[in-house]
Amino acid sequence: MLEQEDRDWLAERGLDFEIAEEGAYTNLILRDFVLPAGFDREKIDLLVRLPAGFPDTAPDMFWVNPQVRLTKTGAFPRAADVMETVGGRQWQRFSRHFSGSPWRPGIDSLPSWILCIRSLLEQDAAA
Repeated sequence: MLEQEDRDWLAERGLDFEIAEEGAYTNLILRDFVLPAGFDREKIDLLVRLPAGFPDTAPDMFWVNPQVRLTKTGAFPRAADVMETVGGRQWQRFSRHFSGSPWRPGIDSLPSWILCIRSLLEQDAAA
């Protein structure tokens, strides 16, 4: 379940969100998440799947709906060409992992993961 401080952080930023439990995951959908320039659309729904034990357990990957492509090339961003069904919806998976910058249990949290996703999307858009 999502901690109250995380719910408060989302609400303070005016983010429209939905939470659903699915097995060992808490699925958090941020509706109308604004993408950086460089994608073929301005807004998407962003899905983050928080594993049991989060934030002590690192999250892995994120998903968007509808699918997006880079405006420069018309191609999918790197490692984002797989579609998966989660919660009855089709999602484009962005396969991103913490190999280069490890997750820091006790320090990192939902805000740092959302900011990390924003940074990863900015990197993709600039590529």
